Amino acid sequence: MATVRITTTRDPSLQALGTAGQTAAGSWSALRSTLASRLGEEYARLIAEPASNPTQGETDWYADVTDPVRPLATLDGPAQAAARQTLERLVGGVQTLAAELRGARDESQRFLGTMLELTTQVPGEEYVYVAGTQPILVAWGHARAGAESERVFLRGTRPSQARAAAQGGVEAAAPIVILRPPPSPFALKPASMVPRVTGLAASIALLGAALFVLWRDPFHVYDLSPAACAVAPGALDLRTALDTAAAREGQLRLQLAQLVTDAGGKRLQCAPIQQAALPPRPPPPTPPTSRDVQRAAEAGGKSGKLHIVLAWDDRNDLDLHVYCPDAHLSWHDRQACGGTLDVDANGDARVAGASPVENAFFPMPAPGAYRIAVNPYAMRVSRSSTFRVTVQQEGKPDQVFDGTAVLGAGQQDVATITLEPAP
Repeated sequence: MATVRITTTRDPSLQALGTAGQTAAGSWSALRSTLASRLGEEYARLIAEPASNPTQGETDWYADVTDPVRPLATLDGPAQAAARQTLERLVGGVQTLAAELRGARDESQRFLGTMLELTTQVPGEEYVYVAGTQPILVAWGHARAGAESERVFLRGTRPSQARAAAQGGVEAAAPIVILRPPPSPFALKPASMVPRVTGLAASIALLGAALFVLWRDPFHVYDLSPAACAVAPGALDLRTALDTAAAREGQLRLQLAQLVTDAGGKRLQCAPIQQAALPPRPPPPTPPTSRDVQRAAEAGGKSGKLHIVLAWDDRNDLDLHVYCPDAHLSWHDRQACGGTLDVDANGDARVAGASPVENAFFPMPAPGAYRIAVNPYAMRVSRSSTFRVTVQQEGKPDQVFDGTAVLGAGQQDVATITLEPAP
């Protein structure tokens, strides 16, 4: 991004606007800082930087841009319409902030709001430029000098109005309105010139006769003392002192507004106050482990991120089967798809117990579906056995599935557990 001179204006042709002895253009630094901190850089780049040259009676206007700068009026139709909409939005934001500051209780803020309002006034549309999509105003805070002067007010749109126009598909109006002085109330129409001239001649003749009588005053009726116009001693000095004090007041108001803005920016940069460290919370109580999981641990079973326990209460031989995403874990293949069947109960009738369990664990289970089934392999003491399948999954509560294994019924599906991929 480079600093580019946009144009040069001649000071005698323009009239600077301001208040309290301070011009708006002379307050560029404080106004730009306020716009940047309160609204953002896009609003701050709206007003070009003035560089006055009093000896030449000129002012150069600069901006930090990367795109070529062109007058708004030279853009083609779509580009000009888009630039006008952006200008209207930016001016609306500046005017909203100016109105907010003018309503503040602090006098320096009200002064700053008045100065911000003047930034949206330019001498004419030819003083509006565009760099890329960024509108830039030059000679802002100025009006044309002379009797034929015109003041151009930029009309802004509040953010809520801009959104409503966009949603309704309505193109925003051009944000420039030119207000010219009304015609003189003393202008004469050509059709009425003759009767007016006749009446005017008679009036002049009558007035001349009256003045002659007053001048001669033969009867000394109008013996008036000569009028005198004198300035009291020291009055001009007081006027000069008042003007100097007003200019100084404007400078002080601007400095105070800048200090308030800088203080607000520095406050935002301060690190937040650290609160006193709270005592650590006690760890949550460990949920009670089911009796079947305890029986598996007592039988030498291990646990992992996925842990499956089959338990029943007689000397029959039931078998646990886990169908993994790419393999089948059972007593035939006790290590498959990253899991292990490390406890297989009642396989030997000579040492079969009345509190048997079978245990399968997966330290790092792969994502996918895990189908759990129970097979009544050898029904030695009864035709059926009631069983329980406990599933422990990391980060989730335990799940318990009840079922009944029946002689001759074959393998029975109990549940399917789906593991999601890690985020």
